[in-house]
Amino acid sequence: MRGITSVCALLCIAAILGASPALAQQITSMTVPVVAVDNPQQLVSLNVVDPGGAPIGDVVQVRMGSDGRASRVMVKLSTPDGMGRVAAIRPERLFFDRRDLKLVGQFSAAELTQLAATATMPSGVDTSHSSGMPTRYLPNSNDNNANAYNPTGRTMPY
Repeated sequence: MRGITSVCALLCIAAILGASPALAQQITSMTVPVVAVDNPQQLVSLNVVDPGGAPIGDVVQVRMGSDGRASRVMVKLSTPDGMGRVAAIRPERLFFDRRDLKLVGQFSAAELTQLAATATMPSGVDTSHSSGMPTRYLPNSNDNNANAYNPTGRTMPY
């Protein structure tokens, strides 16, 4: 009796373990590392979120290596620390969620703060002005560079 019980237990465990790889493959096939994505350009304009679902930013560009795989993912941050800045993220840190069509970044809060501190402004243009337009600083009237288009020499939006 004892031998039959242990055989049944072993068969049940084998059946569970036999079904687990298929279930695990189905779950993991929905989330793929960005490094393994065949056409990384398809990721441009997707949202990037942290594991909890909070927004990190949007993909603005994917830089590819000579092998056709992503080498850097350029993300325009939407976090309070990095608002409007663009961060270059290694593709190993991002996962593509095929079901929800978004990227999931594996970052802690401290890593996100550091990422925002090292991010750059897109194209070097300061977009922090309330009008949303970059400004060009023109010479003032003390420099004798005032002209017919700008008689006072004040800052003008372009």
